[in-house]
This record gives sequence, C-alpha cells and structure tokens, in this order.
Amino acid sequence: MKLLCIFPGAIGDFILTLPVFKSLKHKLGPNSLELWVNRINLQLAKNISFIDRAVALSDTGIDRYPTPKIFFQLIQQFDQVISWFGTTNIDFVQSVKRVYKQVKFLPFLPDRPNQHLTDFRTLQLETIFGKLSNYKTIPEICWDTDAHWYAEELLGHSQDKNRVAIHPGASGLQKQWAINNFSDLAISLTNDRKLESFLIQGPLDRNPVSMLSSSLEKTGMPFQKIQIKSLSQLAAILSHFQLYVGNDSGITHLAAFLGIPTVAIFISTNPLIWSPRGSHVTVLKQPTVEQVLSNIPH
Repeated sequence: MKLLCIFPGAIGDFILTLPVFKSLKHKLGPNSLELWVNRINLQLAKNISFIDRAVALSDTGIDRYPTPKIFFQLIQQFDQVISWFGTTNIDFVQSVKRVYKQVKFLPFLPDRPNQHLTDFRTLQLETIFGKLSNYKTIPEICWDTDAHWYAEELLGHSQDKNRVAIHPGASGLQKQWAINNFSDLAISLTNDRKLESFLIQGPLDRNPVSMLSSSLEKTGMPFQKIQIKSLSQLAAILSHFQLYVGNDSGITHLAAFLGIPTVAIFISTNPLIWSPRGSHVTVLKQPTVEQVLSNIPH
C-alpha cells in the first residue's frame, strides 16, 4: 500500500505524531509512507528515516482556493489518503470526495478530556489499519551534515561542557512563563550550578528573547544567544546540551525527543494532552523558580 498522510500541524503537533507515523510505517512496510507537512517541518521530516517522502503542503496546491487540479492529480497516485487538513471545511471535503473517495478526513484535536495527543492519533489510525505496536517508542531525530558542522562550529567540539538551553518563547503570550522567572533561573543555573546559559530564539521569539537578554545584561551575567534557522539545525545544536528549560512549545518537544533532560513549563495549556514525550522529561504546571530548580539534578 502507498499511503499519503496530509498533516498541517505545527512543530509540537508534528513531533508528537512521529511515533504514530513510525508505527504505521512498520505495519505497512517499505516505500509506503509519504507526508505532506507545513514547510517549517519539512527539513526535519526529510531527515527521518521511516518517512519515504516529505512534501511541503504549500507546494501541493491544497491551501489555495479554488483547489487546483494538480492537487487532485497528486492524491490519486496513492492507494489511500489520510488527511487532518480541511476536516471542518465541508465544501473542501465534499469536493475531494467527489474526485477521489479513498480519502479519510480525521479530526485534528482529541475528542476526550485529558487524552494525550499521541495516544489520540494512535487510536485514530488503529480504527483504520488495526493495532499499531510500539507507538510509545521515541523515534530517532536526525539532521543533515550541514547542520552537524554548523553546530560543531558554533559550540565547539568539547563534550564535557555543562550547557543549558533556555527557550522563553511559545506560540502565544498566555503560554509563556514570566521573563523575570527565566532571568532568575538563568542566574541561578549559571552562578550556583556553573552551567553555560544559551538563549534559544526561534522565528517567533524575538520579543521574549530580547526581553530576557536585556534583563540578563543588566546583571552582567554571561550568556549566549542562538538564533535558529531550521529544525534540522536546531536538533544538531540541542544535541550538545546537558539541560533544556522551556515553555510548552515545539522547540521543547524537539529537545525532549532528543533525550536531553528537559523541564517543560506549562502555564495555560493542558499537559495531559500536550506534554512532551521523551526519556528525561519533567513537566511542571505554573511553577515557581524554586520549583524548577528543585527538579533539576545537581
């Protein structure tokens, strides 16, 4: 079977669904799985071994109106299509099904209270393909050679340094821990724990990173700022860190998947649904600085 999954999720949504895609690929066999994803996830998807092909959603015409003929021609190349895109758009769903009936539209968000997103996606696909085994296994996140050498040049080859990555951003202000909390935390980790502090700035993080930088500069505390250009580059950089602290964000999910000791701070969102999956993850709901510090091993 040649399967297409159309997945419009943001970084965190995509990463939380990777275990499900891996289990599905294991069930379906070689050369079976193509993903259409948001462009921000494309480079990472292309570097994941169990994804046979990845395409940016915007390159397929699916996000245009009226939907172009090329989109319908593309989806008809597959034995089956699973789409989380356009599920609530009745006109779009009907127009697709008139052309190709082998498309199943699935709800994007969990329909049960406190159901984790990964478990929800698994149940969705198990209703179609049967039991999926080992979906709780964390897939390996890979990156390309250019990203590897960029990280090496940026951070150096030494593996014995104690580094903490701090990401004060998130997709909305309501998800962000207070900047003064991040500032106090960074000062304590640097002065008391002797960690080198690095501020991670994603595409939407200019304001929180600038505010945190200004706060730390006033104290004279040394820190470095890293501006991220791609998820592949970010994965390579984070692999050099011994600790990560951040809000509920896609970057936090990536750090957790990489196996880095990760402290995920939840302010407004539900960790029962959105908590990162990984081997060394601590989830804290509206914590104080002291509570975060007490959950970081010495």
